[in-house]
This record gives sequence, C-alpha cells and structure tokens, in this order.
Amino acid sequence: MDQLIKNNINENDYNVIKGSVSVRGSKKAGKYIFSLRHKAPDTYLLSIKNSLGIEGGRIFITQDTLLINDRINRKVLYGKPEMIEKLTGIPIFFKELILGDVVLIGELKEEQIEIDNNKVFINQMIGGFIGRSKINTNLNKITNARWSKGTGTNGIQISYSNFNKAEKHLPRKIQIMSVKESSDLIIRVDKIDFGLIDSIRFIPGENYTYEEIK
Repeated sequence: MDQLIKNNINENDYNVIKGSVSVRGSKKAGKYIFSLRHKAPDTYLLSIKNSLGIEGGRIFITQDTLLINDRINRKVLYGKPEMIEKLTGIPIFFKELILGDVVLIGELKEEQIEIDNNKVFINQMIGGFIGRSKINTNLNKITNARWSKGTGTNGIQISYSNFNKAEKHLPRKIQIMSVKESSDLIIRVDKIDFGLIDSIRFIPGENYTYEEIK
C-alpha cells in the first residue's frame, strides 16, 4: 500500500491547465471547461467556464476557508470548507477523490484492506460516507470506487481510466455516475503541469457583494 499512497496526486503541487467536464442527464447538462491549481497540501483554485470560454465561477479552498466567486450573480460567497457539502451535496474530502487519490484520515488499517479472488479493495468510512475502492495492483491506483451516505442506496460510482505512467499514473478520464439517478459527468484532464507553485491567490470580482454561507 505504500506505493499506492506515494501515487497520490494531491501530495504534489500541480496545475491542470486545461480540462473538460461533460454533464449528462441533469438540468445542467452540457460541456464545460475547467482549470485547477493545487498547492500542497490543501490549497485549491478551480475555475469553471462554458464552452465559449466565459468564466462562470471560481472556487478557492484552503484548510479553513471556502470562497466562491459567482460571476453570474456578481457575488462572493464565503464560509468554512465543509459548507461546500451544503451547497452541492458533495463532502469536502471528495476533492481528493476526483483525480483518483486514496483519502487518508490517519493510516490505513489492515482490517480496511480486503482481498477477494485476487482483487484488492479498500473499505473506508469518512464523515458518515461509506467508501469501497478497487485497486489495480499493477498501477497502484484506484480504478473504481463507490461512495454512499450511510447504508443507503443513494451514492456515486467513480471509474478512472487512461492512466499516464509518467504522471504518477494520473487518470486522464474520470467518470462519476449517480447510483440512484440516471445522470453522470465525465472529467477529462487534457493538460497538466507538476511544477512547483509559489502561492495561489483568490482575486474577487470588482464591486461584488459578499454573502456568508450559512
């Protein structure tokens, strides 16, 4: 499991210079463009644009801060990182799952690792969410994962593919499917740089109003 953890993308600075998100089966269906900068260990800046390249919003996350620059409504929303779950239904630790990392809350324990017919799985419970991840032992990466709230049937299925060996086996394609609803999104990482990042700054929109997330 040591190499699996060493392959965690979020242990490094990185800059997803260009990526895309295709959403199907929901009211927000369409294709979007994104960029994502990460300064290890816990600073993220996500920019989301429409297919014409017009930015709709920016999300800035640190260990204790969440800032959302909403260009459509000309607002800056602010609060604690955990409030992202209130807005989206997605817990904050999912940011580490997007690029196929193993989420570490302390060390993995032996009883969390399951071997079934030569297949390796990691079973976890984090913040009320239950996760089961399938490991490719040749790549030392997660290839499939399922997360759900408690023991309910509602949850998501994530599959990772198009791994790049030169980039810590980064999955270039990530598909996230709703277990209960007939909707999914496909994330593609087109260009990424693993160079060191000095710092990440959040620049709010000019003359935007500020609104606390409660």
